[in-house]
Amino acid sequence: MLLLSLASNIFTLQLPNIVSGLLLIEMANTYNKSLGVMGQLRTISSLTGIGVSLLLGFLSVKYRHKSLLLTGMTLVIISSTGFLLSSTFTMIMIFYGILGVGSSIIGPMNNTILGQYISEEKRTFSFGLINGAAALAYLIGSPTIAYISDLGGWQLPYRIFIIPLLLVSLLLGIKAIPSGSSQNSLNKSKNSILVGYQSVLKNKSALACLMGNMVSGSIWISHLTFSSSYIRTRFLLSKMFTSYTAFIGAPLFIAGSLLCGRLVSLYGRKMVTVVACVPSGLLLFLYFNSGNVWLTLVLGFLAAFSNGVLLTASGSLIMEQVPEFRGTLMSFASAVGGLGGAFGVGVVGWLIVNYGFSSTGFYMIISGVLSAIVYYFFVEEPIR
Repeated sequence: MLLLSLASNIFTLQLPNIVSGLLLIEMANTYNKSLGVMGQLRTISSLTGIGVSLLLGFLSVKYRHKSLLLTGMTLVIISSTGFLLSSTFTMIMIFYGILGVGSSIIGPMNNTILGQYISEEKRTFSFGLINGAAALAYLIGSPTIAYISDLGGWQLPYRIFIIPLLLVSLLLGIKAIPSGSSQNSLNKSKNSILVGYQSVLKNKSALACLMGNMVSGSIWISHLTFSSSYIRTRFLLSKMFTSYTAFIGAPLFIAGSLLCGRLVSLYGRKMVTVVACVPSGLLLFLYFNSGNVWLTLVLGFLAAFSNGVLLTASGSLIMEQVPEFRGTLMSFASAVGGLGGAFGVGVVGWLIVNYGFSSTGFYMIISGVLSAIVYYFFVEEPIR
């Protein structure tokens, strides 16, 4: 029930992102904006979550993790309801900011609760399951959202599909997640709160891991933001056909996430992360520079598998860097992840506006190589 609840949080959290990716063209038409400008909604969401993520390091010591997680879920529900009311671009920017705040709470607290209640030998596989839930959201959500949007526009999926599932996930969290404590084995004094920050900031391996995670994580976030619009405009594919590509891409991402647990047991978290970085960027470089629709789709599917391995391995790697202050560390990870996502989407959106889609592949491959270098030379394997 605990894993089901944590996976449900990640599943439902992806649904607004599916809308802003798959239906970005329709959203841009509604507010009379370009694709590059409309894609910056994710940048806004990421940026607003950065400050909250840093503050969450304090809150995770002071308040129960379950309470913080449920607060994040409530904010996502509020933002999704706000999308139904957004008649101007300014309004939707505000509610995307609220979505960023909620998301920045859910991710770290989900991982902290996972680390707190799941044993170390089962943790990577469990983390892969939860990562797989994100891909499952695309498998189920993409065609469902595409179909519902054909009936009544891009806002209708929020009314009859996304918001009801968010409410179910919230109720499941109330029932299934143990109340537990705040930071493990710490009192709530000011000094103990600062110890968590000091422990993370003094750990060179943890800081390098955060840097690598910021760069490598931006690869997949940028891809998800613009890939649907790319193949729809580049190859004139229909919205429904584009949504059906999730039937192959999502299972491959899930397979990569689950296989990662086995690979980690054989080769270690660090080595799996390093090896997965370069193909994750290279495949997307080729994806955005292929002139054949079928080759492009195959490259995208292979990139889904590779990034499933990468995101699970890198997430598991960072989770074990400072285990006694996992809540604080995961809050830092969320902050730098949001910064990386905002930077990646911002750069890719700028490249699209000024140089076209083919130029975005260069960001992908450069990010893959840089993150591999950081992980290999500066991050230590936490568990041998």
